[in-house]
Amino acid sequence: MILHKRKDFIEKDDEAKNHPNRTYYYKKQNIDELVNRCDEELRRDPSNVKARYIRASSFMKKKRYSKAVGDFDQVLRYKPDDVASLYNRGVGTFALLLIYKLYIYLLTLISEQHWKS
Repeated sequence: MILHKRKDFIEKDDEAKNHPNRTYYYKKQNIDELVNRCDEELRRDPSNVKARYIRASSFMKKKRYSKAVGDFDQVLRYKPDDVASLYNRGVGTFALLLIYKLYIYLLTLISEQHWKS
């Protein structure tokens, strides 16, 4: 998912950090700070769907698929028809499946090499 900075968005970093639209941070690749901001917001209001979606998208960008899928699941509890969350949860789940299959394949190779020697 690629987010773009709006043309009319606040240009000053300090103001943008506190702005509810954290797209600015996403665009500048400051993903850790964005996750921290979303964590703070979710501590205040666990049902904040926007903060959870932004955090899930950030986890996807960092390839932390398990955490992203969990957050997308939470978004879908509040918004079951959210197409973007459904799609991204599917992408994250597919990535986890590929990682798992690669892990099993590598274990098989290692095991075969062990028995051959």
